[in-house]
Amino acid sequence: MISELTGRLSYFYGLYNNDILRFLTSSRSNFLEVAFSYYTETGNFLLRLLGFGFYTRVAEWKGGYLVEMDFVDILFSLGIIGLFVTVMLLLYLLIKACKKRTIYSILFIILILYGAIAGHVLFSALSSTLFGLVCGGLFIQKESLSEKNENSH
Repeated sequence: MISELTGRLSYFYGLYNNDILRFLTSSRSNFLEVAFSYYTETGNFLLRLLGFGFYTRVAEWKGGYLVEMDFVDILFSLGIIGLFVTVMLLLYLLIKACKKRTIYSILFIILILYGAIAGHVLFSALSSTLFGLVCGGLFIQKESLSEKNENSH
């Protein structure tokens, strides 16, 4: 089983010309390169601050309109302000998750990391529904293991 896994990973690593970044991001780094050039070459500071919007990216950016890495897509579409607000909200939830230390905490961290690299956590209907349920679990979980230990002393 391990040899099959390493064989598969070796195949894809070779498929991406032994480029570790392309291998880890499934070629999303190529999309990022195209989109970043549009982001830096077009628009003014106000557009970078507020974002180009999802429609403009699809209509004008051609092949670089969707990077499929959630935080990068937020930056390009919603701007620096949108990224800042999103990161602050996620940091709040991360702090809450770290205090709770439940299964929801682990799932939250995994989904955020997955969204940063593979994308489609915040912008896919199915994935964002699951992400919303995980975030909800951070709030409705009555008592975590760490809180039970603190309350028993």
